[in-house]
Amino acid sequence: MNETPEQVQVAVQEKKPNNKKILIIVVSVIVMLFIAQSLFSPERMAERMIENSINGDIDIDSDSGQIEIKGEDGESMKVTTGKKTELPKDWPSSVPVFPGSTIESSMSIAGQEESVSHNVTFSTNVDFDKVADFYNDELVKGGWTIAQTITTGDGSMITATKDDSNSVSVYIGTDDKGTTVTITVIAD
Repeated sequence: MNETPEQVQVAVQEKKPNNKKILIIVVSVIVMLFIAQSLFSPERMAERMIENSINGDIDIDSDSGQIEIKGEDGESMKVTTGKKTELPKDWPSSVPVFPGSTIESSMSIAGQEESVSHNVTFSTNVDFDKVADFYNDELVKGGWTIAQTITTGDGSMITATKDDSNSVSVYIGTDDKGTTVTITVIAD
């Protein structure tokens, strides 16, 4: 069976893939992946999983570093981390954040009975002792009564109360990166 050059060329042309079909397939796959990503993104999948387990609503915003959870009975929790982290809106002015520090995270929890709990962590390069002295002085100036101070080798915890229904605990820790402060305020 001897084929002529024209027959060989026709056979080769018939075996070439159809570029138009390949382009349509590639574009279709890209569109499907985009749709799947928007429906099944890790962020949205985590939201759905948590919402189903708590019978509430959750919003995870990885760009801003915020997670907000609202329970069906009115409870809520908001956690913020990252560079855009700020103090909670109703943070008590009688509990200052150390001047010049960087807020690393904040969390607020509101219960059904108007009780609110805030937790803020921040860091500073200022010496541990100066930060501890600052909080011992500033809490008293803010009307808090120091209930207890516990000091260990690399940390200190100050607890204080105000008006019999409010409490604050300040944990000050130190390591080779600097001083870290975590403050928890509970207001009823």
